[in-house]
Amino acid sequence: MYQLLPLPLPKPAFTDEGTFYDGDGQSLALLNVYFTADQVKDYARACMEVRARPAGWQPIATAPRDGSAFITFIPGEDTEHCFDISGWNEEYESFWKYGCGFEFVTHWMPLPEPPAAQQHSQAALAAMAKE
Repeated sequence: MYQLLPLPLPKPAFTDEGTFYDGDGQSLALLNVYFTADQVKDYARACMEVRARPAGWQPIATAPRDGSAFITFIPGEDTEHCFDISGWNEEYESFWKYGCGFEFVTHWMPLPEPPAAQQHSQAALAAMAKE
């Protein structure tokens, strides 16, 4: 199945049924779906944000320098690589690796979206119940 849109469509403001006639005169049921102008604007804005987020590892030169946090990759010897949460440090004009101080960061990727509040709460309750 192909997904042409980056996000599911919002719930329509309203719908109505109609009839569509194809080129051969065959009638087909038609469902008209209507969205408000604000719904269309909000959906378009959300789609642009999703498409603007890079996927996968990106060269560190392309990382945001606005103070936002992201995941970084720090190469190590052999297979002992390091992954951490980092951000741009304006004072030192370099990337700060929060866990271990300054390091040679080569790649970055955006942080994933946090879990939905309800899912997060349910997971926390389940974890506490096991204790």
